[in-house]
Amino acid sequence: MSLGAGAACARATAKPRTDPAPLSIPDPPPRLIEPLPEVEELPAAEPERREAPPPPVRSSRPNRENGSARETKTAESPKPVEPVPEPPAPALPPAPRAELRTPEMADEDATARKVRDTLDAAAKALAKVDYRTLGKEGQEQYNTAKRFMEQAEEALRARNQIAAKYLADKADTIATALTGR
Repeated sequence: MSLGAGAACARATAKPRTDPAPLSIPDPPPRLIEPLPEVEELPAAEPERREAPPPPVRSSRPNRENGSARETKTAESPKPVEPVPEPPAPALPPAPRAELRTPEMADEDATARKVRDTLDAAAKALAKVDYRTLGKEGQEQYNTAKRFMEQAEEALRARNQIAAKYLADKADTIATALTGR
């Protein structure tokens, strides 16, 4: 480290800041206003028919001052007779919603048949397993396979072929693993 470099830093002073000159803002362009075209006057509109306000409700509340029940009567104004509007034409029933289908769902019957075959294979595999001879972990696996089979059946009823196939495959895998023990 040189002595000259350290001395130069100690004596350095900041230069005073000078603000730049303010910007000059140009005048806005002149506005040209064109006269509006003449508008034909519309024929006088028919006054709207307003219904008479409903008559006030008669009240039989007791007067708080003297405790007596007093009815207030008002003169009812006759309501103008208006023609009964025709009932609207019966609405058409809404169009049935189109189901979104994936390529896997194109042939639902074939897929459902495959899922049922897989579930049958899993059930046959679980039938070969003696639940009492399984350890605690084996019994949990057996119960899990049974739950997967029930969920696959529910998915088939809900027409969710993808979930049903996935759950049936899981149940079959677990059941096959339990028979190999």
